[in-house]
Order: sequence, then C-alpha cells, then structure tokens
Amino acid sequence: MPSIKITYLNTQLKKLRDFVEGTLVPLRVDPVHINLVVVAVEEICCNAIEHSDHQQDHSKDFIHVTIRPHLEGSTARVDIEIKDSNKNHFNLANYDMPDISTIVQHRCNGGIGLILFKKIAENINFKREAEQNICNFSTRVPIEGVRGCESTSLPHS
Repeated sequence: MPSIKITYLNTQLKKLRDFVEGTLVPLRVDPVHINLVVVAVEEICCNAIEHSDHQQDHSKDFIHVTIRPHLEGSTARVDIEIKDSNKNHFNLANYDMPDISTIVQHRCNGGIGLILFKKIAENINFKREAEQNICNFSTRVPIEGVRGCESTSLPHS
C-alpha cells in the first residue's frame, strides 16, 4: 500500500502531489480525476500545515498519507488516510461550511478548499486517536480506456 510522509512545510506539497499522481497514473485513472484526488489530499494536508503546532521545528513530526486503490471494473475506489500529530483536532462535521456566494461576495480568505473537498470525497471521517488526527475518505475515479468512463464531472455533486 503506497504511503508517504512529509514534514510540516509547504515546500513538501510538490512531493505530495507527485506521490498521489505517481500512485494513480499506473492504474490508468483519468487525468482529470487524478487532479481531483490531488486537490482533496492537498487540502487536508495544507490545513494540517497551516494550523500546525509544529511551526518552530518542522523536522520532528510528519504528516503520513496512505493511498489504497481498489479496482472495481471500469472504476477504482481510492481509500485515503491522512494522519498528523497536531494537537489541534479538526472535525469537518463540526465545521460550519460557508456558502460559496458569501465567500465570493465578501472575498473571504479560506473555505473554498473544504467545499471542493466535500464534493470530491466520500465516506469522510475525522477522528483523534493515539495522539494523532486521522482523516479517512474515499473517492471513485474512472479508469481510462474502460467503457463507460467518458465523464469528467466531479465524482458526486
């Protein structure tokens, strides 16, 4: 099962994007959907970095990302687990999701990434366990060249 660990630095995000892409390309996942998975994973990791309590020493702790792809005919279900050791625990269920029109109207900074995440991800679960924050989610992605996979819309609307 492919996994990566990155430090709490924004400079690590390219490494993260390359990992997600490198895991899904060999499965022939549609490129648009690879980018959607990258957006979802990167959003959670960016939030972990941005709200990190590791601002002073980035070398001690890591964000661990594991991807478990499961081929299911013309699609793949991609299960993703992201663990971090921030003391701050985020739970999407407790987050008051802003309306996108409010964000645009008031030019708010933030919120759009989580809106996209919720459109891309399914079976979202945030929990705190053994001094780690754990985010599990999955998404379905079409496989290129397999009949019935012509759509490039978001996995679910």
